[in-house]
Amino acid sequence: MTKKKNKTINANPLTDYLSPTKKSNNKPTRKIEEQPEKKNFKTRVTIHMSVDLIDKVKNAVFWEPGLTLTEFAERAFMYELRKWEKDWGEEYPQRQDYQLKGGRPLK
Repeated sequence: MTKKKNKTINANPLTDYLSPTKKSNNKPTRKIEEQPEKKNFKTRVTIHMSVDLIDKVKNAVFWEPGLTLTEFAERAFMYELRKWEKDWGEEYPQRQDYQLKGGRPLK
């Protein structure tokens, strides 16, 4: 009787990577108490935009390989912010203990 040949790869490529006995040359990760750098931290922002604009943005993201909605939004915000700061003459100053009001828009 012939042995049935497996159609998948013989070895799991993650076995060596996930093996607890494998020694790593990586530096230890940062302590839990440390806060991540502000520029690398991301948070959710909910905004309301017209349906037509959202549809156009989704079309552009779909047809641009590797582009995500988040990356598109970040690029668009940064592009426009740089233009405004140029007109302002410098970066906008940091808000002092004031948070923008959120919630449902008034009609």
